[in-house]
Amino acid sequence: MHPPFTVQQFFGVFRLYNTAVWPAQVLLLLLAALILLLIALR
Repeated sequence: MHPPFTVQQFFGVFRLYNTAVWPAQVLLLLLAALILLLIALR
């Protein structure tokens, strides 16, 4: 059984997703670091 897409199309979906959401990833990482810092200082 063959998938209905090529390998290039498969990885293209990940490339497009990562390109679209990368600013949010940075923001969420910074927010998570801040939360961990606040928990550690508490």
